[in-house]
Amino acid sequence: MTDIRQTPSLRSRIEGLVGDSFAEYMFWESPGNWRWAKLYDLFPEWQLAVLDTNGELVATLDSVPALWDGTVSGLPGGFDDLIVNAVDAPRDTVWTASSALSLTVGKEHRKAGLPELLLTELRRRSGNAGHRGVLAPVRPTAKVHYPLVPMSEYMTWTDANGRLFDPWLRTHRELGADVVAVAERSLVIRQPVSRWEGVYGRPMPGPGGYLMPGCLTPVQVGTDRMGTYAEPNVWAIHPCRPEAGR
Repeated sequence: MTDIRQTPSLRSRIEGLVGDSFAEYMFWESPGNWRWAKLYDLFPEWQLAVLDTNGELVATLDSVPALWDGTVSGLPGGFDDLIVNAVDAPRDTVWTASSALSLTVGKEHRKAGLPELLLTELRRRSGNAGHRGVLAPVRPTAKVHYPLVPMSEYMTWTDANGRLFDPWLRTHRELGADVVAVAERSLVIRQPVSRWEGVYGRPMPGPGGYLMPGCLTPVQVGTDRMGTYAEPNVWAIHPCRPEAGR
């Protein structure tokens, strides 16, 4: 386990791994995406990485310190809000929590328990910093197959064994997190229809909802010919686990 403060040369490899794991439009302009690159300069110790025995990057967790009062009603707005608050805050801010933003594992390493390893390390670091908890605006991995189902309904689905249906939400729950609420507009991307049409693959001639590859909910096109993707996430709150590091 390492981070960008300890290993600055990892930055470009982390950016490449994350960039290869999401649809291109997920990196278009949003309040959080505009500030993303600053996370590596301002908070390098919160950008975690796992390397294999050959020193190759196999998994990464991007995170930020956060301000949180310990209540569900006091949670930030979501992904964008977390980054804006962290980057724009005074440098002497006393943080009360941390939050995961993106956890990415290389395809050939996805059965190795690396998400659990990274989240456990984030909980340890947050605990040692005296934080109230670790937040996560979770992007449920199987929601892409059910983009028309409201997130508030989807997050409650269970499987035949009574576990949460979504595998990524289930991982958080099994690690001891409380799955508490929907962040309805966690990431908001608003772009001209002409740009969205390149993703859609055909014209988008009128107002309405359009399903993009990898989207959790439709892109809404208005009469102004602008398309808005407001991605809902699900808040998971992890307890901190202060303990000696590995």
